[in-house]
This record gives sequence, C-alpha cells and structure tokens, in this order.
Amino acid sequence: MARSGRRRIGYDAGNRVRYELLFEYRPKFEFAGEANFLAPGRRQSTVVTLSSVSAMAAGFFDFDRMGPSGSYWPFIGGGVGVAHNSVGSKSISFPTTMTIAPGGNHTGLAWMVSAGMAFELDEKT
Repeated sequence: MARSGRRRIGYDAGNRVRYELLFEYRPKFEFAGEANFLAPGRRQSTVVTLSSVSAMAAGFFDFDRMGPSGSYWPFIGGGVGVAHNSVGSKSISFPTTMTIAPGGNHTGLAWMVSAGMAFELDEKT
C-alpha cells in the first residue's frame, strides 16, 4: 500500500450548500492476487503496480440538523472532474511459465455521487 496525497479547498455558501475542490495523488500502489486461468486450485500469482492523480469540483447539500443541539446532519453531494491513471506491466506466473502484459495510461472523466452523515467535533470544527 502506498500513501495518497489528498487536498481539499472548500467554501460554505450558506443556506445548506457547500462547494469543494478536491485533488488526490496516489503515486504508487500495488495489486497482488491469484489467477485461475488454466487450472483452478493451482497457485498462479499476478502483480500489477498503479498510480493515479485526479482533480474534481464537488457540491453538497446539507439537510436539517438532528440530534442533541443539532450536532449532526445528513447530506448528499456530487462532483465531476478528470483522472489520470497509469498501470504498470502485469505479470502472471503459471507453474511452468510467466506472462507479462504491457501497461498503459488513461485520462478521462471522473465523477462521484455521495450521501452521508456530517457531525461537528466542536463549535469551530
């Protein structure tokens, strides 16, 4: 697992609406697993490294506050942006051979839909 850099800039527009600009950078993470192409039950390991960077503009709507002294509230949100993903070459080990598939890059549309519960940690947070 690799660290990811995540930054947010936000603006509370009042009247229950919030806007955020999101940036996320995952410089290196890895997937390791098992494949069963030829003989299920035999150990056929596969490994691939990935990296990703994305930027997104998002908006959120806060519903009425609930709980003791209005300390939490449900929200919904959505956003749109762009993401660039890089996948390294992938190797698959079979009992008698190894296959290596080339990696690649893709830049495209990124989107999100969210719903959740927000809560105050204290009066200012």
